[in-house]
Amino acid sequence: MKRQLVLAAAQKSYHASRGIYGYRKVHMDVVEQVGFSCCPETVRRCWRLLDCSPS
Repeated sequence: MKRQLVLAAAQKSYHASRGIYGYRKVHMDVVEQVGFSCCPETVRRCWRLLDCSPS
């Protein structure tokens, strides 16, 4: 459940930045959006699921 919220918030942040933000900056946005803290590693894992990592 929490991971789905993190995933949605990460996707929203990434697209809002037009693909410029890295996972560290997206992590800060995610924490603001979801209202609870999570590990940057969790955001990075979600990042891979979204296929947002640089090639």
